[in-house]
Amino acid sequence: MSTTSRAAEVVGLANEQRGLITSRQARSIAGVTPQQLKQMADSGVLERLHHGLYRVARFPYDEHQEKRVAWIAIDPARVVWERLDQDVPTGVLSHRTAAEMHQLGDLDADVVELTAARRIRLALPDIEV
Repeated sequence: MSTTSRAAEVVGLANEQRGLITSRQARSIAGVTPQQLKQMADSGVLERLHHGLYRVARFPYDEHQEKRVAWIAIDPARVVWERLDQDVPTGVLSHRTAAEMHQLGDLDADVVELTAARRIRLALPDIEV
């Protein structure tokens, strides 16, 4: 598979996840190496958000992007549609973050809060699991 077709596959997968993709997803689904991901980031196709997390550079920003990044980071190997079919989700947005998403009250959600089925540590700023 050519580099161009791998890049197109990565961008297509990311577009199905609101412009986000993890390095694990890119490797397992599209067969992309870390070096190829770096090349895509260097060429402006992808934007590196955090270690192992990328965003399609031209994908429109939305107000919930930080929440999406946290939710994808909590289980970086699974794609979105696999997570939605889980009987017991790996993690969900919760507490003030969930209240803000559902427009319940006027709580200040200054950090993204997630609840997980098992202990998970994320090295992302402003995220609590």
